[in-house]
Amino acid sequence: MMLCRICHEEEDDNSSSMEAPCSCSGTLKFAHRGCIQRWCYEKGSNVCEICLQKFEPAYPAALPSPAKLPLIDTVVVIR
Repeated sequence: MMLCRICHEEEDDNSSSMEAPCSCSGTLKFAHRGCIQRWCYEKGSNVCEICLQKFEPAYPAALPSPAKLPLIDTVVVIR
């Protein structure tokens, strides 16, 4: 079993949802891509604070500007 170092959820060894984005090893090696991306947004950096290697493949360190976000049609009913 693999354990995400950020959310601490377990995954099967055969699962493809876990990544090893830096040179950390052991129990800190794996994390979900979404967890890593959220972590990068929150700390404003895409460098691992443990091994000091940049996360690969590319993880943006900042949220996209509102102009680049897709528009979503939503219906809201107020009663």
